[in-house]
Amino acid sequence: MKKKIASGLSAALLITALCGCNSSGTDSGSIQEKEFVPSLDTSTETTIEVKGSWSNFEALEAVAADFNEIYPDVTISYTRVDDYTNMLSTIVTGADKPEIVMFDVNGYYKDKSKIISELLDLSDIGLNTYILAGNLSVCSSSEGKFCALNWGNKTTGFVVNKTLLDELGLEIPSTHDEFLKVCSALKEKATRR
Repeated sequence: MKKKIASGLSAALLITALCGCNSSGTDSGSIQEKEFVPSLDTSTETTIEVKGSWSNFEALEAVAADFNEIYPDVTISYTRVDDYTNMLSTIVTGADKPEIVMFDVNGYYKDKSKIISELLDLSDIGLNTYILAGNLSVCSSSEGKFCALNWGNKTTGFVVNKTLLDELGLEIPSTHDEFLKVCSALKEKATRR
């Protein structure tokens, strides 16, 4: 019973951290703020153990403090694990499984399929995935399971030499195909030198 309660609390903890408002789910793009209503008994007494690779827990402590305003009798503890990418499969399959593990769906982990098979499918606990923007839900799924909540969206970008593109009569690409064509043109120019 402790695991089921803690797993539900874990999701609530992460959801509380992710957003303070919910999308209305309409196509108009409007956002409707909704008051957070705890779905679990706020007098629940339990401990949630988090295992991860971070050397400190400061950001998560702030989330835990906010969580404890709603669930004051829930203790949240964090343990840093050395060599996390190689140890995670042992952690999630061992006798003393934590309620939450830090897991990057796209990261490298030894025995990744074994890890995913042990993780809770968050869609099974009624998590409203519509609160996640665009591809964040795709980035949280693996092998057909919604098994991770992202802390943020990793954003990458490019520095563009507009003068060089103008010299070649090229535009700044806005699609993947355009990007590949520009790369080919730049490569061709470099080989002609």
